[in-house]
Amino acid sequence: MKWYYGAGAHLGMFQHKGTYWYFRDRGRNVYVVEPGHTVIIPGVDFILGLEYKFNNAPFTLGLDIKPFIDVHHGLNGYFDGALNFRFVF
Repeated sequence: MKWYYGAGAHLGMFQHKGTYWYFRDRGRNVYVVEPGHTVIIPGVDFILGLEYKFNNAPFTLGLDIKPFIDVHHGLNGYFDGALNFRFVF
């Protein structure tokens, strides 16, 4: 079994679908539509994991904990994890 850890950065992109709302003006509804736009979000990634290498087998099995921080309207932290299966050669 081996522990591993690391840090890195990311640059993510996603598209807002846009929003709309309405208000009443002189007894009728007036709709306002904002079109969607693309947002680019930088951030920092971390990883902590434990991996096991099977003897005489070409693969490993591991578990990762991957917290990350996005910088978009302030700092927003998230937490992710994974069970991994890797081929080793």
